[in-house]
Amino acid sequence: MTPLTTVDNFENFGLSAPVMAAMADMGFTTPTPIQRQALPILLAGANDFIGLASTGTGKTAAFGIPLIENIDSTTKDTQALVLSPTRELALQVAEQLTLLGKKKGVRVVTIYGGASYRTQIDGIKRGAHIVVATPGRLVDFLEQKMIKLQSVKTVVLDEADEMLSMGFKEALETILSATQPEDSDSVRAACRTWLFSATMSTEVRRLTSTYLENPETVSVNKVGGTADTIDQVYYTVKNSYKTEVIARLLQTAPEFYGIIFCQTKMEVAELADILTQRGFPADSLHGDKSQQEREATLKKFKQRHVKVIVATDVAARGLDIKDLTHVINHSLPWDSESYVHRIGRTGRNGQKGTAITLVNPEQLTLLRRVMQNTKAVLTKGVVPSADEVAGLKIKDVMDKVSTMDPESVPLQLAMDLIQDLIQAEDIDMKALSKEELLARFIAAYFPNVFVKKDLMLDYMGDRVPRELLPRDPKDNRFTRSRDNDGDRDDYRARRPFGGGRRDSGASRGFRSNSGGGASASFRGGNAAPRTESAPAERSERPAVRTERAERSERSERPFRAERSERSERGGGFAPERREHSGIKRHRAPKRQYRD
Repeated sequence: MTPLTTVDNFENFGLSAPVMAAMADMGFTTPTPIQRQALPILLAGANDFIGLASTGTGKTAAFGIPLIENIDSTTKDTQALVLSPTRELALQVAEQLTLLGKKKGVRVVTIYGGASYRTQIDGIKRGAHIVVATPGRLVDFLEQKMIKLQSVKTVVLDEADEMLSMGFKEALETILSATQPEDSDSVRAACRTWLFSATMSTEVRRLTSTYLENPETVSVNKVGGTADTIDQVYYTVKNSYKTEVIARLLQTAPEFYGIIFCQTKMEVAELADILTQRGFPADSLHGDKSQQEREATLKKFKQRHVKVIVATDVAARGLDIKDLTHVINHSLPWDSESYVHRIGRTGRNGQKGTAITLVNPEQLTLLRRVMQNTKAVLTKGVVPSADEVAGLKIKDVMDKVSTMDPESVPLQLAMDLIQDLIQAEDIDMKALSKEELLARFIAAYFPNVFVKKDLMLDYMGDRVPRELLPRDPKDNRFTRSRDNDGDRDDYRARRPFGGGRRDSGASRGFRSNSGGGASASFRGGNAAPRTESAPAERSERPAVRTERAERSERSERPFRAERSERSERGGGFAPERREHSGIKRHRAPKRQYRD
């Protein structure tokens, strides 16, 4: 493991003037941790390299700056290849590499599925110093001999774990084999492989052991951890109320600019449609959308014409949008790694972000496991009430009214029209105060903001679920708050069954003719309260035999007599069918043993 360097600015890396000028135009000021560690190694000419860092930590610049520095722009040969798991990430990487190499004249071509072959082929023919590609489309180009990779000196595997998890293992092997000539092994040392990944899975280790030779490794990951700049909140919500909770959260967070993750394409489409109908600028990303539709959605989102993207995990892979304020998990993902990747899209570059997770009753244990694996602290949120939502909407209207420019043309026209209506006696507002006039206006134009009866959207209220309470380290049991102890005692007090062997028949659930006891409690009847003298009174009263108990005893009486008679003469049960009190029973045949 390479020790951490102490370079705090890009000037100390000895970069060329064109690259420094391009970085200044892009707003680069201070290197990130992965850049501090990776740039000195890669700029020094390292052969194979492994960089472990989570998404959004500046990995693109960490390998992009050395790539641009090593490019010879006087030739047309393809000298570097960058592989990305998704077309969105490939386009973003290509865009950043283009900006970094603009002052040096470096040409970058992107190859990805869902776009025209002709445009991409023309870009390669004109000369592409760097090719950024998705594995599937690049294999197509290789099989059709549209591109040659023998002159490539550096191969970058960006988000290698994602590419392997998406099933690109064979494609990666085909591409890496194509970067080295078949007749010479000495050229292999000149073709460097730089691998960047968020995790070091078994598949990634196998890939590195096969294609990387003595790689230098740096890591800035917090093992299984999440960023400290992300506030993580959860709400205990049943599935039927999740859409309403998300709508209220969006209404109470006007600065919201983020992604909502759903498990299925159907959930994505339905939620996006409902949010759009409610007036939220939302759009969706899922597998059924064409590449043209996806690019149009991302363009609107980057320009903030759309502030909410509803997406599946697959559709959002490689999606790297800056300055996201929120990430919402419509439901908790099944593994901790997916949770970390989801929420890692906010809280980047030192900015604060919020990750919200909606958890149904069946996912509480899963949430606890995610918290343990990621070492994350999730706090329980309070769902905004209908009154809070209504108050914020009214306040928004009042803010617009109070901050309106009195000299604006629309306001002057509206005032002139109102004066004309008052003088014509078409409306009479003289008897109304300012407050009453505003209240009437809001009630007339925003009638749906008020609800007669609010719903209890959080099934736990303000209580923390038992599964998420801290454990006592001494006995490994859950510690309970005073509120939860009270709930538990109350549950025992109203439980219909006592559950002890020494309890009376009523406590074991037998029905009593008196109408009291556990049976009355189970049916919700008005059972008499238990007092200290109740046991003594029950011992003095004769036992009340129920009709059910008597019928059971009558049916058992003949069998008792028969068993007693057979036990005296040492006989076993016969295989014939016997009838007693109208009840037909079958007896098992006697076992036959060999001598």
